[in-house]
Amino acid sequence: FNGGQQITSGSDSARSTAFGETTRVITVYATEDIFVEIGDSSVVANQSTSHYISSGIPYDLSLGTDLNEREERFLAVIQVTTSGTVYVSERS
Repeated sequence: FNGGQQITSGSDSARSTAFGETTRVITVYATEDIFVEIGDSSVVANQSTSHYISSGIPYDLSLGTDLNEREERFLAVIQVTTSGTVYVSERS
């Protein structure tokens, strides 16, 4: 594991800090249902087209291709109906 972050999911999109250079995969666990997006420092999650993640189930998400070919990556989250905490573990 490379580290961890906590993000509060609410009615507005919230963004993680940049993931470490050696992080290839993140594990996301949410206490409430959320929508997520992975992207650059301007990434925003929304309730219309972002990816749905159910609460209580850990999900592994890839950050992309070879680390030397990708830019910094961030996770954006937004609640479905109830605010909660999103736990993110970085893995290489």
